[in-house]
Amino acid sequence: LYEKDLAQMVFTTISFVSSESYLTVPQLVRSYRAQALIKEGKIDEAMKMVKESLENFPKNVDLAIGLIPVLQKMGKKKEADEIYSIIKKSFDMVLKDYPNSPELRNSIAWISVNCIRDLDEARKHAEKAVELSPDSAGYLDTLAEVRFRQ
Repeated sequence: LYEKDLAQMVFTTISFVSSESYLTVPQLVRSYRAQALIKEGKIDEAMKMVKESLENFPKNVDLAIGLIPVLQKMGKKKEADEIYSIIKKSFDMVLKDYPNSPELRNSIAWISVNCIRDLDEARKHAEKAVELSPDSAGYLDTLAEVRFRQ
């Protein structure tokens, strides 16, 4: 359905409010397809798709949250660790250049808390995001979720 919506946008005056969506929505489709492959037991095929997706969009929050917990529940720790590592390294590299980006810090914390990894570090990122942007309900929500999980 997402792909149909995207195709219809070409022939209409409909557009996304945020230009980022032109990148994230197609990646969301890949995430759902990879989840389906994993649930069918086609782990190698899913991992190939995931790696291709991460080459194009290495900070894919939805992919991480959608796949890592599923892989962990299936006992595919190696694959879950690999995806988490790629995404985490990508965020860490960008954060070096933009240490005062509350959005980056919140994204790192959100991935970590939803994948139940690095919760102490997630808390530091969430606290910094709230410090940088104290009126953001989303950042406060992330911090609350981290504290709850801890």
